Amino acid sequence: MIFPYTGPHREVIEACRKADWIDASKGMLRKGMSRGAIAEVEAEFPNLGFHDSLMRLAKDYGGSTLVGSIKVTLGIVKW
Repeated sequence: MIFPYTGPHREVIEACRKADWIDASKGMLRKGMSRGAIAEVEAEFPNLGFHDSLMRLAKDYGGSTLVGSIKVTLGIVKW
């Protein structure tokens, strides 16, 4: 999260943004969540190759995983 969202439905939107950061970082960024809570969610909703697919798509999009990831991130991060 670069800056918190402060508009309508703030609580729901912030929860989704935190979940996205946790998911995208594979739990390295926890955004206030315990490792145990993250593990519980991952057990209920396994990734099943989701991150591998994202990396493949990023490479297809940008010519390399790094360039593709940067291009995608710049397209979705709002300052």
